Amino acid sequence: MQREREEWLEELIGKSVVSASLDDGTLRLSDGTTLFFQKSDTSCCSWIDLVGLATTSNVITSADLRDNEDETGGVGPYEAWVHVVTEAGEFHLADAEGNATSGYYLHGFALGVTVVKPSVQDA
Repeated sequence: MQREREEWLEELIGKSVVSASLDDGTLRLSDGTTLFFQKSDTSCCSWIDLVGLATTSNVITSADLRDNEDETGGVGPYEAWVHVVTEAGEFHLADAEGNATSGYYLHGFALGVTVVKPSVQDA
């Protein structure tokens, strides 16, 4: 599963983000590729929601996933983000928030990302 995450993060490298829509859960990259983020996920023991997306006119040179689980020990509010580095600095490209609710059961957080490359007609 970690490999899948790395693959979609690689789509960001060398590109800028020309548009972002939290309503649709989409980021459109400078080469026409669109990233569709799952907007929420709820199970019996936890929930997570996509709460923010951003654009950048600067080319992304690095991207990774980060969260606050080490700081909170998995108790209370959960925050995760796509951390990117550009010439202009570091920032969050996508933000998600969740909670493990009771924490009694084993829990995990995941929001899927689907990558759609531009078609020949779009080029």
